[in-house]
Amino acid sequence: MVGDTVRKNMIKMVMVAMVQMVVIGNYNMGKGNLTIIR
Repeated sequence: MVGDTVRKNMIKMVMVAMVQMVVIGNYNMGKGNLTIIR
């Protein structure tokens, strides 16, 4: 049972990290595009 909870927490952390990376990447890309347009 302990292994299951650890695995769930690991999967949750990985999913959160992936979402954060996508959001940050999109934000940085948007900033880069804005600076290029200006």
